[in-house]
Amino acid sequence: MSRIPQLQALLKEDPESTFALFAIAREYQNGGIWAKARSHYETLLRLDPEYTGAHYHLGKLYETIGEADLARETYDQGIEMATKLGQAHQLRELREARVLLGN
Repeated sequence: MSRIPQLQALLKEDPESTFALFAIAREYQNGGIWAKARSHYETLLRLDPEYTGAHYHLGKLYETIGEADLARETYDQGIEMATKLGQAHQLRELREARVLLGN
């Protein structure tokens, strides 16, 4: 979490920086600060719905906080986007996460 001040400075310079939003979200998620991580991922996906890595990590966060329906929806959106963009690796990860989550 020591990187957060540096990343927030980047975000202040460019409030729509997908790199900074993702990196801050990951730092908060790794630190167990779910609400802040969630907020940054959700902002990122509003700005750039094609950021498929964020779909995966936000889905995992939703699973962690007991929001299985939101996790499924997020994985499904990510699967659709990764398919559209031809991102084979991300597609595999998202499909696997979705299958492991179940119905």
